[in-house]
Amino acid sequence: MLDQLAQNTEWFNKRGVRVAAVTMGKPYEAQMFCAQRSPQVVCLSNPDQSAYKEFNIGKINAQDVFNPASWRAWLRVLRRGFKPGPPGEQDAQQLGATFIIGTAGKVLLAHYNRFMGDNPELGQLKTIVEKLGKTDVVRVA
Repeated sequence: MLDQLAQNTEWFNKRGVRVAAVTMGKPYEAQMFCAQRSPQVVCLSNPDQSAYKEFNIGKINAQDVFNPASWRAWLRVLRRGFKPGPPGEQDAQQLGATFIIGTAGKVLLAHYNRFMGDNPELGQLKTIVEKLGKTDVVRVA
């Protein structure tokens, strides 16, 4: 997901939206990670995973290994060119989440991954961003 967002950072920036990533890596690792993908992405480091816990972002479990939707999601991610590396010191079971937060701090989209690779479609994110200037309330079905 981060690679897709990084590739579209210019599109988001033109609409006044900043792309940010929160990683489990150390601060210097987060800085290098984002510098490789897009210097315009704001990279934050959360090695103790306190933000993941605070926002109740889950972890994979044994059922995910047998979930066909999980395998399909992984195949989609791999087809887009993602090359998984060793997790190093990071928690390989930690799931991700995607948020769109308005200027007033209101969460306009909260997508919690149900399994690895369960990211929202980029088109869905762009649609919400396009609606930001047209309405105070954004509905996501």
